Amino acid sequence: MKAHIAHRLTGVAAVLIASLLLAACGGGGAVQTIIVEGTPIVVTPTPAPLIFNSADPTTFTLVTIGEPDTFDPAWNYETAGGEILQNTYETLVFFEREKPNVFIPQLASEWTLSDDGLTYTFTIREGVTFHSGSALTPEDVVYTFQRGLLQGGTWSPQFLLTEPLFGVGISDIAELVDPTGTLDDDVAGLAAADPAALLAACERVQQVIVDNGDGTVSFHLAQPWGPFLDTIA
Repeated sequence: MKAHIAHRLTGVAAVLIASLLLAACGGGGAVQTIIVEGTPIVVTPTPAPLIFNSADPTTFTLVTIGEPDTFDPAWNYETAGGEILQNTYETLVFFEREKPNVFIPQLASEWTLSDDGLTYTFTIREGVTFHSGSALTPEDVVYTFQRGLLQGGTWSPQFLLTEPLFGVGISDIAELVDPTGTLDDDVAGLAAADPAALLAACERVQQVIVDNGDGTVSFHLAQPWGPFLDTIA
């Protein structure tokens, strides 16, 4: 019974804190200090938003968390760059607005999943062009994903694809050359590795992402992978 009462009191305190924070988010007002279960909590009002100066349309102010590390989508794994890349590049599929488990066609007009859950096949949309005017082809899609895997490391987003494509625990393409992980993120060491092992790793990448020659591209997974569409979106 005591535990139940304590739980209810905690819930009331949480509601109180949430109410004060919501009030503070309204802008203006003074800093407040409240005591919750003997602990002082400082509630600081959120400043009122800046109003766009229509009298000076030549100045644009951007509030951001920092500068992008890179604009290469195979390497970028931070928010500042990601915000720009999402407005520059398109993916095969994308999320249907706020629904995290519903996907809509983008560069792929449609897709299928094999009965065993191991092969995703995407029909590449026709009539899409690059900024240069050249047409998007299935070969371009295959190259993009293969290039990303071959040049990414554990510090890049590519590890999100190495596990579904090559097996759980493989976080770097270098582990196809040396399964011990010794060569992870070691560019010099990887360049000095056995050429036959490097070629075998490259061929394996080519085997899991394939241009089928009929306007479609297939991804052959090592095991069924529930969040695969989330990852490429």
